Amino acid sequence: MNQGDIIANFHKLDIKFWKSNKSIEWHNKLGAISKLNYKFYEDAQLFDANIIANKITAPTLIVHGDNDNFVPLSGSKTLAVKLKNNTLKVLIGADHLYTDKETEEMMRYMTEFLVSNNLLTK
Repeated sequence: MNQGDIIANFHKLDIKFWKSNKSIEWHNKLGAISKLNYKFYEDAQLFDANIIANKITAPTLIVHGDNDNFVPLSGSKTLAVKLKNNTLKVLIGADHLYTDKETEEMMRYMTEFLVSNNLLTK
């Protein structure tokens, strides 16, 4: 299943409605409203992350919020299984849009990951 259909199915989106309105809105835990253009869905249909993941051999960090109301955490868990050399970090309480505190936690994970894989020196 392509990425566009994964998101559409997860949110039970009416694709015809999305296409005719050219965009949809969704709300995060902070009350922010984001607009997602239908072009995103069209572009996402071109990619199947599961197929691409099988070709990636480089160390890969996946950071995902457990309260992400846009992209299901299960997708990152599935992707992590397919990646040969991965680290999955789950930000407890985080949505798709991170707070300042969650961003700091993500940055810490990124720094640790880069240093531990000799991709960045302290």
